[in-house]
Amino acid sequence: MSNDGVNTGRRRFLVAATSVIGAAGAVGGAVPFVGSWAPNAQARGAGGPGKGNISKNEAGQQMGAGGRGPPGVIFSRTPGKIDNPRKA
Repeated sequence: MSNDGVNTGRRRFLVAATSVIGAAGAVGGAVPFVGSWAPNAQARGAGGPGKGNISKNEAGQQMGAGGRGPPGVIFSRTPGKIDNPRKA
């Protein structure tokens, strides 16, 4: 085989153009796929912060906070725990 009559400039152009079009197609196909990983509106609404009224807690009392995921516990610290948390 000989390279007589081969236009290397055109070959490079065609390879580059094909690569660009292929990359654009890959990105175009990946966008909806990656977008499907996002949570829907119902899941986003359920994932908000938990709500609880802690104004009625007395010092030293704990309260469970429900919500999405594992339950949380809210402690109302006594003045002794606030002043010296390691000792109390």
